Amino acid sequence: MDMLRLNRILRKKLITGLSLLSFLLLWIDGCCPVLPEVEVFFDSKPAGASLWIDNQYMGYQTPVSLPIYPGKHSITFKKDGYHDWQEEIQVKKLEGQKILAVLIVAQIQKIIIQLDDTNGKDASVLAFHPYGNYGQENTLGVGSNLNPYQNLIYRSYLQFDLEKIPWEACLLEAKLGLFFNSDGNPEQPAEVHVYRVLEEWQEESITWDSQPGIASEPFSFTTVPASLTMDFVWWDITAIVQDWHNHLVDNHGIVLKDPEEESIDGGKGFASLESEIESQHPRLVVKYFLP
Repeated sequence: MDMLRLNRILRKKLITGLSLLSFLLLWIDGCCPVLPEVEVFFDSKPAGASLWIDNQYMGYQTPVSLPIYPGKHSITFKKDGYHDWQEEIQVKKLEGQKILAVLIVAQIQKIIIQLDDTNGKDASVLAFHPYGNYGQENTLGVGSNLNPYQNLIYRSYLQFDLEKIPWEACLLEAKLGLFFNSDGNPEQPAEVHVYRVLEEWQEESITWDSQPGIASEPFSFTTVPASLTMDFVWWDITAIVQDWHNHLVDNHGIVLKDPEEESIDGGKGFASLESEIESQHPRLVVKYFLP
């Protein structure tokens, strides 16, 4: 056997030996070599549950098949209105598997947060009196009252304390209710939009000229009737309350305003937390379930 061929054989054996040694060292050191992925079928009753694997949202809803590495994995299914389903599974190599979760309906609960001196605040501001504070008035004004050329334009700020909502609650719906008890002339329906407030403010000091910053676009609106209803008018503010509850944005409250404040719609008035009739105070109705 010539020397060149012998060197090739010896080199090949050396490489093979080093590879085997590396493999053994991986196992001794507690590091396993990567095994081929296994196709796992995930399903739920009812379907449409979001899938989480090892506390990571996978971006899919059931039913779905995904390749998973063999070994132990934590599987979680989440669906609004149902308790979370969670289980640890063992994915076996070279075996396809099916995971079926039967979800249990969660009881929907409701909480009413009604403004008082301990759980929130409200105040109107008026362009005609830019330095005046109206935090202690019994009415919240919104829109133009009689004559916009005299700057008789009202906006109203509200903030609710959400501490009564359980921290683990999954919010399904949140509606703002204001008691419609006064109307300007001429009597016309008015769209009242809701904007997120971006900065802190104080009920006893806020004025037209000291208003906090607000979002440039509204996230909700409703049409207030032309004439008095002496009943609650409602705005769906679910999205912003969810963001507050999940600490995605700071809760500085909301402001209600006419998007076209130069229009003459008579203005609308609602009972504030200073109203003598407690049952007419502003309220936030939240529906939720515990996962």
